[in-house]
Amino acid sequence: MNVLGLDPGLHHTGYAVLRVRPHTSAPACTITLQDAGVIKPSGRGALVRRLSVLRRARELVLTCLPAVIVLEDYHWQGARRRAGNATQLHRMVGMLETLALTTWTCGATSSGVEQLVLLEPGVWMRQLCGPGPTPKPRVAAVVQLRLGTAIAEPRGRRSGNHATDAAGVALAWLDHWLLERRINA
Repeated sequence: MNVLGLDPGLHHTGYAVLRVRPHTSAPACTITLQDAGVIKPSGRGALVRRLSVLRRARELVLTCLPAVIVLEDYHWQGARRRAGNATQLHRMVGMLETLALTTWTCGATSSGVEQLVLLEPGVWMRQLCGPGPTPKPRVAAVVQLRLGTAIAEPRGRRSGNHATDAAGVALAWLDHWLLERRINA
């Protein structure tokens, strides 16, 4: 099964595709990183830029055929951000949710998407890294330890750790999934 993690942002959207191979004899699995990167919007104007991200995200869904799409949900952070940025980010997240739901409801037989999961940043970071502060270097170190490889992030202004965060949000969901497998075993 493939799991697609998405970390939406105003300037970059991180993605990570994780391949999960459950073990037949135990409620455990092998997780490997299939692909990770950053989608950079192109074009002029907010709507054109968001649509370019959606086009690339749709290509990812159709290429990697994820069973689960895990999306970092920023709706809870609106009060912390400037009003204009919050509105833009909410629109981006909403569009990605719509893409995932459309793929899920209309193309489930062809794309294989079975579940759409939204996780708040504070929740998945604590789940992945444990209690306490979760700065970006700690998240990157945990993701690297869990996957056995570092994720190359683009350099430059506003690049951030979007691909690493996308892998982190997917790993946090997988932890929950594995716990359910163990309970039900």
